[in-house]
Amino acid sequence: TTITAQQQDRFTVASGGYTLNFLRRSGFVFGAVAPEQHGRAVPFAFLDRAADAFLAGPHVARASAATSAYALDRQISPLLQQELRYCDAHGAELDRVAAVRST
Repeated sequence: TTITAQQQDRFTVASGGYTLNFLRRSGFVFGAVAPEQHGRAVPFAFLDRAADAFLAGPHVARASAATSAYALDRQISPLLQQELRYCDAHGAELDRVAAVRST
């Protein structure tokens, strides 16, 4: 699937009991796959947190210059693991925050 400028910055595709959630920010596309039972709030909270952490760090310059699909694995993997653990541990709280933001 091609992500075009006309599409929203957040979108979800549901298939086979899973959601594929995408967030476009600052020229990068972040993605997360989650079971449908998690809804959309928790995956997008994870994507927001991961994008914020990624864009705030030195990774952006390296990502722009990276020539290999796996060039940033060692730097990014710990960051993603930390954000995933947080979102997993605080899922109910993230759902409530998303509900407040949508009203």
